[in-house]
Amino acid sequence: MRLLLKLASGSWQLPAAFGWGLVLLAVALVVSNAVLIQQNRELRRLAQAWEAQGHLSAGDALPWLQGIDPQGNDLRLETKEGTRKTVLLLYHPKCGWCRKNVESWKTLVAQSSPEEYRFAAVSTRREGAQEFLDAHRIQGLPVIAELDPRTRVEYKLSSTPQTIVIDDRGKVERIWVGALTGSSKSEAERYFRVELPELGE
Repeated sequence: MRLLLKLASGSWQLPAAFGWGLVLLAVALVVSNAVLIQQNRELRRLAQAWEAQGHLSAGDALPWLQGIDPQGNDLRLETKEGTRKTVLLLYHPKCGWCRKNVESWKTLVAQSSPEEYRFAAVSTRREGAQEFLDAHRIQGLPVIAELDPRTRVEYKLSSTPQTIVIDDRGKVERIWVGALTGSSKSEAERYFRVELPELGE
């Protein structure tokens, strides 16, 4: 009660150090909030750019792939190997056509020459990325479960499934958007020199 009376009468003051602590805390909160606002703006800009760019085209030059693997480790996948082409298998863990396309992807991995092609799985969603691969027994591939935002924009990875071939100079050589059915299936078979399974509707 005495403390309240002193505060009300103005006869009691906070220690100077305590007052400066409050000031510094307030400044830190303002700066932190400003940084978060800027980061959110940048993420929105990247998301809008990602949605507007459509798909990759043959001849597009690409940087290395940057992201994290299913265990949360940083992963960088260099596409300019100098000898082999890189084939990206792009999927979303909840994508129905990705599940149907799995057998075609497994055939490509099993029957394509490892001296000519290197395969990597890329998920557009981290949650469930490894579970998807485990459920379909896709093993032995480098996996990016979550892409760096800038990499995602540069690779225009907006829809799934996609099968993307990057040559040894880091340029898109072929791309199939959607499941490997119909003419896409025929083109992929000629390109990889394999016979792919028929996919159910």
